[in-house]
Amino acid sequence: MSNKTPNIRIRRRERPQDNAVGGAEPSAPTPDGHDPHRPVGYANPPKRTQFKKGQSGNPRGRPRRKKALSTMLDEILYKQVEITEGGRRRKVAAVEALLKRQLAEAMKGDAKAFDRLFKLQQTVGSPDNEPDQEGGGRSPAEQAMLAELAEWVQSEPVTVLGEAEPAEEAPDD
Repeated sequence: MSNKTPNIRIRRRERPQDNAVGGAEPSAPTPDGHDPHRPVGYANPPKRTQFKKGQSGNPRGRPRRKKALSTMLDEILYKQVEITEGGRRRKVAAVEALLKRQLAEAMKGDAKAFDRLFKLQQTVGSPDNEPDQEGGGRSPAEQAMLAELAEWVQSEPVTVLGEAEPAEEAPDD
């Protein structure tokens, strides 16, 4: 026997190359811009449906969050408004302007305006009062005075200075 190795030749079959699916020749993109070497399908959408460079896929963006009622109320009440005070114009929060208006009406003798301010002060309290103390941190004398004042406001008709008082009608006999 001889020590020679047999000369075996392996033939490889060559596949026929299709130009549309990856042939040897580079081909130009189709008129719609799609690369013919990559078939349209999963993870390869047609070029005409893909987002253009520099263009967002969500042009209007996410819708804004709706504001809560308390947020809108805070924005309205604390919006700066211009008022004239003592001949000078200045900017204050709308809530401050409303309170100043109520005070001015109460000072003119409007019992309802005074009652509103009084009730608001009773509800909110003053910064000096500690809420954990009974009576809002007021002494018994202050509490009695405030109760008497509230009773007076509810019972007495208030007249504005300078206005004529209505004449009382004489009883019919």
